[in-house]
Amino acid sequence: MKTQVVPSPQWENHWKTAKTLKGFENTDGVSCYRNAILQMLFHLPVFLNWVHLCVKAHVDDQGDCPNGRDLDTTEDEDTRCKLCRLHDLLDAFWDPTSDKEDFGVAVDDFWD
Repeated sequence: MKTQVVPSPQWENHWKTAKTLKGFENTDGVSCYRNAILQMLFHLPVFLNWVHLCVKAHVDDQGDCPNGRDLDTTEDEDTRCKLCRLHDLLDAFWDPTSDKEDFGVAVDDFWD
């Protein structure tokens, strides 16, 4: 799978217009290190495109993630894999209509 080094059409509008005011909180005094890495990756078009391609390759037509399924989970539980959660986090980060609260929920969901 070859990944472009420029933003794909899915990210291009967000990339051009977004002036994200969202940031990662250093909640435990040491999460700043992982946050810095995420911040760097979130600004690399090749990374954004790779995440999008990988998610697109494994979700079904309804957008459900088969990789996160667990027979012991209830229907209320989020059963998506980390990659799908990372995709949601990227969406919340770059989407200009997403507010800080939406972003905070996506961050918590990703790290849970």
